[in-house]
Amino acid sequence: KQPSILYYNDKLYVFGGSFDDFYASPEGLTWSSVKQKMLFPEHFGEASDHPYSIAIDKDNFIWIIWGQKGEVWRGRINKLGFKIN
Repeated sequence: KQPSILYYNDKLYVFGGSFDDFYASPEGLTWSSVKQKMLFPEHFGEASDHPYSIAIDKDNFIWIIWGQKGEVWRGRINKLGFKIN
């Protein structure tokens, strides 16, 4: 229900509905369930009927902005936060 797709960490990711499932694909043809590193807080499922927007910033944070709830969440895969000098 109402899936969102984003390109992040060289993969496509899809999620939505009650935020119980998160899927990844390297090319968009084959998909696998993600059970580690990309998990949502449990209460996201309660807000699944509310509108939200997603953005990825230059520092590799994924931002989720909830329309009716007024909540803003961010997260990222930790390895994407380190800069090699």
